[in-house]
Amino acid sequence: EVFLYLSVATSFNGFDQLPGKDYTILTAKNEEILAEAMKIPYEELKEKHIQDYQKLYNRVEFRLEDSSKREFLDTDERIREHGPNDLEMAMLLFHYGRYLMISSSRPGTQPANLQGIWNHHLRAPWSSNYTLNINTEMNYWPAEITNLAECHLPLLQMVKELSVTGNKVVHERYGMNGWTAHHNTDLWRQADPVGGERHGDPIWAFWPMSGPWLSRHLWEHYQYSGDQNYLAEVLPVLKGSVQFCLEWLIEDDGYLITSPSTSPEHLFYTADGKIGSVTKAATMDLQIIWDVFTNYLEAVAILGSEDPLIEQVRQAKERLHPLQIGKYGQLQEWLNDYEDAEPHHRHVSHLYGVFPGTQITDGPHLEAVRQTLNRRGDAGTGWSLGWKMCLWARLKDGERVQALLHQLFRIVTENNEVFEGGGLYPNLFGAHPPFQIDGNFSYTAGVAEMLIQSHQDYIDVLPALPSTWVKGSITGLRIRGGFQVSLIWDRMQMVQLEVQTLKDQHLKLKSSQSVFVRSEGEATQEIESVNGLVVLVVVEMKAGQTYVLSYR
Repeated sequence: EVFLYLSVATSFNGFDQLPGKDYTILTAKNEEILAEAMKIPYEELKEKHIQDYQKLYNRVEFRLEDSSKREFLDTDERIREHGPNDLEMAMLLFHYGRYLMISSSRPGTQPANLQGIWNHHLRAPWSSNYTLNINTEMNYWPAEITNLAECHLPLLQMVKELSVTGNKVVHERYGMNGWTAHHNTDLWRQADPVGGERHGDPIWAFWPMSGPWLSRHLWEHYQYSGDQNYLAEVLPVLKGSVQFCLEWLIEDDGYLITSPSTSPEHLFYTADGKIGSVTKAATMDLQIIWDVFTNYLEAVAILGSEDPLIEQVRQAKERLHPLQIGKYGQLQEWLNDYEDAEPHHRHVSHLYGVFPGTQITDGPHLEAVRQTLNRRGDAGTGWSLGWKMCLWARLKDGERVQALLHQLFRIVTENNEVFEGGGLYPNLFGAHPPFQIDGNFSYTAGVAEMLIQSHQDYIDVLPALPSTWVKGSITGLRIRGGFQVSLIWDRMQMVQLEVQTLKDQHLKLKSSQSVFVRSEGEATQEIESVNGLVVLVVVEMKAGQTYVLSYR
């Protein structure tokens, strides 16, 4: 029996510093760490590791009742045989996403990149960088809601660092104020447009909207925690993103738009049949800018900040070009109603306003989103399927999510760089293909969105439950406003909701069932639903108390 102790040190001194060159320092550091580690018996080290991991992992438990008896099979054979109808595998993949998050993104580390920390290549696909037009942000969709807020911190730190390099890029390249980044960044927080000298297709080489998208993560961390000290700390970064957007917008026929503009990695046909990528006012641009303006205005209102910029932002938000519905009933992807070069393209960038954004929640535009998704189809890369899961969950269509799971729960054996036919590798890594970890993280986030949503001013439980998930439970999820919740359901109806809050506040909840509210030392409250109609349940809650909502 042999125990190996390994220590690895780096000369990296920070994104804005040159790395060290004296490797004797690293050798001495490794020797010092190893000497201390080897004083601790292996079993004790292992136990400390387990405790460190489980204090995060055990916050959430997820169960789906599956009465089917499964034969013992290898993982890949089991997925081929049963797909998403194997509810134990559906649970396992949810937990696997949290495992990968805990293992690849901790305070003090770098954020999880395209491969997380798992890469066997000398140079990984896309260089193991941070692709900022969806993939990096997607990695962190499950962080807050599945109770892993600490694991979000490396990304939030990267955003702060990008605001430094991005400020220099905006000033030197565009002659503007504020900060942004483009399609891609790396360890050194590179913020310029990517591609070699005079090389690169604009659909990926030019896209200056990752700064305001990343700023959403700063805001969401506040939304889940309610920590106003943190909000005050990141407000200058949020403001810098807003400043860039204000100066990037231009006047066009009485509205404010972006130009030049691209919709990430997607092309279009003009009326005369020419193919193009650069136009004006891609819908995603306008949705992201609406989002960062909205979040900034909410932040300054919470903090009571006074700044002349606030009124500029308020007026600019009102003048953004409105969203448009195209000739097929779809949400237009560009200002002009172009034909898609790829009708089934993996990116659904113009649906940002549904998820992760909150601009589109009802009305004709939401129906146009449904039509857009129907036209795009259910096929796609692993991460694309995950994004569509979240979108259909916001559309409250659990059966359509289930259809997507049939696409996702299929084994991919080839590791070629292709842009369709995503799924899972035999070890459950997400397949773009090749391997990209965002497919795992987006699945975990999608499951949470199926079970509870809090992006509006009320809570919606079981909004997109598929008919195969008849009975189940989940504990320890977090929702916006500083609440932690646990759910039990049976026959696709809520049985019990348990809620704890970080501060004295009220919980608003939509329900078509009658609800009894109980808490120790307080009178039972009954809210009746008449004829199964949806009612708004408002419950006053005190910090430190546990509230149990029973449904009938």
